[in-house]
Amino acid sequence: MISNPISRITAFIILLAGIVIISLVLMFLPAPSASNTIDSQVKSLVIINGISISVDLAQTQAQREQGLSGREQLNAGEGMLFLFNEPDYLRFWMKDMNFPIDIIFINDKKIVDIVHNLPVPTKMDMPAAYTSKEKADRVLEIPAGTAESLNWQIGDVVATP
Repeated sequence: MISNPISRITAFIILLAGIVIISLVLMFLPAPSASNTIDSQVKSLVIINGISISVDLAQTQAQREQGLSGREQLNAGEGMLFLFNEPDYLRFWMKDMNFPIDIIFINDKKIVDIVHNLPVPTKMDMPAAYTSKEKADRVLEIPAGTAESLNWQIGDVVATP
């Protein structure tokens, strides 16, 4: 217990200085970047015709914009599931993609459109954009050829988060 008035003042000044130092340190720490947000994506499973795909969930606007862009690869049995609040005609493009993919558009727990074997854009071309033929509230991106090899069709039931 501090009983001396000068000791109380000294203790108060030390406490105040500590608070100021901590505040300054926190102020100059870098803010979380988009890549940190992407790295912290939630993992889940999508099941179509009894086949499970391990997916990263793209739930935020930043995660949806980043998508699979810049990733080096996507292994068999993996994908990314984009979640939207309301069904709409959704438009996806292959910006900064390094590998071909299939895009599966999903609405009301059913496949409503499939775009097969989308090629990697060349450096000289603008990446092509693909719009769903039907409204969708989920989009699954998987390695190219997966949908065809598993015989997934429009109307197949999909279990998603």
